[in-house]
Amino acid sequence: MATKGREHEEVYTVLNPRMTAGPKGLGDPDDRFIRKVEEEIIYKRMRERSELLCQAFKDDFDACMKKTPNMTFAWKCRPMIRALRTCQNQWFNRPEFEEEAKEEYLQQRAEYRRTGVSKWSKEIDEKKLKEFELWLKEKKKQERAASAPQHQTG
Repeated sequence: MATKGREHEEVYTVLNPRMTAGPKGLGDPDDRFIRKVEEEIIYKRMRERSELLCQAFKDDFDACMKKTPNMTFAWKCRPMIRALRTCQNQWFNRPEFEEEAKEEYLQQRAEYRRTGVSKWSKEIDEKKLKEFELWLKEKKKQERAASAPQHQTG
């Protein structure tokens, strides 16, 4: 008797199975492999973090740019930009700085893959909830003011 179909048919997809596994189909939460695209995200986060750590140098450079007219800031603010770059390079040259950024990214990615909710969407939801609570408070305050008896003077 012949059977229809194949028992062990291979399914081909565009995505690597490692990226579609896990409880939510978003990838294995315990996977520690970092793709090229994710390396770029980590690099961007490292750059943003180094700017925060070198904030004093960045403030000096920003102030120089604001008080220097036109394109002459490229020459006049050169010492400030060099100091900022030196500070950032000192952070980038530390292996523990990169490892810390990778670990933070991997933890956030694992949490997303486990729950299906990203840190970014959590922050937005919290912000919307706070805005709603403020709006509700203001509305109740207006309702109480409208329902309070009006005193007539005259």
